[in-house]
This record gives sequence, structure tokens and C-alpha cells, in this order.
Amino acid sequence: MSEDEALIKKMEESAEVLTHLIETTIKDSEKRESLSAMFDKIGTNYLMSPASHRESYHNSFYGGLFEHSMNVYGALLKANEAFDLKFTDEEMLTVALLHDIGKCVAPNLEDPHYKDSEDWMKKKMKQAFEPDYDSGYFTNRDRTMFVLQHFKIKLTPQEWQSVLLNDGLIIDANRAYALKEYDLAYWTQVCDNWSTRCENPQPHSNQIRKAG
Repeated sequence: MSEDEALIKKMEESAEVLTHLIETTIKDSEKRESLSAMFDKIGTNYLMSPASHRESYHNSFYGGLFEHSMNVYGALLKANEAFDLKFTDEEMLTVALLHDIGKCVAPNLEDPHYKDSEDWMKKKMKQAFEPDYDSGYFTNRDRTMFVLQHFKIKLTPQEWQSVLLNDGLIIDANRAYALKEYDLAYWTQVCDNWSTRCENPQPHSNQIRKAG
């Protein structure tokens, strides 16, 4: 099997998983229909997208974003059980699938957000992908919210805030929410951060030690 054939097979398997999860876990019919319509439109970009553009970051490969989203979902499920957080499966799946969806598509909702880097960037900068801002610049957070409003995705206040704040307090735009966020938003940040660290081939702590 060639590399391209393996990638296509992986995308087809991921699409089956995504469809099954939405159909069996999302109980709100309006949300389920909106999610299905959205993924009908941008599903290929979502399932093909990397989670980040540099090789030293997490899941910088085709399909990395969906794998990361599933890791966040798995981490939320484990935290929910371990700490009796009482989140519903629908809440956890919703925020896991949507928290980084702005990474997969440009504001024109047609083109992927990441494109292959030129060879010199791959060799010298270890940058496998390059963000494409040809149809407009948005931060990842704001691009995510733009995509969700376009497809009229119905979210609860807890889900909406969890998606909005998933990058945590490392970005200034989120600092006003410090110590005021919903529990779901807090645990989404924790599970997102933990999944990222587990996926990262060069954890920050190792980088710091090497730099020192």
C-alpha cells in the first residue's frame, strides 16, 4: 500500500468514527443535524488537517487534528469518571470535536488552513505546514468561533465557553475569565493541554533542559 493509499484509508476510517460518534452521542437533534451538515462541508479538511505546523509541535501530520480531538475526548472521559464531574458524553464530545476546528479551514470555508511548506522551510525550519491567510487573518480561537457561527452550531453556555477558552490563560484574550470559567471549560483546557503534551515529541520541559 502506497503512502497516499494509506492516508486515504486512514481518512475513511476516521470519517466512520466521526459519523458514528455524532449519531450515537449527540442527543440534541438540532445540534446533531448542524454538526452533520458542517462536516459534510468541511469534513475532508477536518480529517486531513494537522494539529500544528511545526514538527516540534504536537501532531504535525495529516490527520493529526482529528487524532488530537479524540485524545482530548478520551482524556475528558477519564477525568469525568475519576473526579465524578458529571459532564454528559454529549458535552465532552462536542467540545473535543470543536475546540480546534478553526485549524482545519480558511475563512472562505473552502481551503484548508494549513498547506504544505516549501522544501526549504521543511529542511531548515522543520516546518511541515504553513498557515494560509490568503482569504483573511483570524487567530485560531476566532476562526473557530467564526466557523461555528456560520454553520449555526447550537451550543450550551458551558460548551461555548469551553471552545472559546480552550487555549487557557496563555493568551491575553482569555484572562478576564480567570477563576470564573465553568468547570467544563476548565477541564477542557486541562485535557487539551495534557493531550498536547502527550502528543508532543519534544516536551517543553525537555527543551528547557536541553537549552540550559
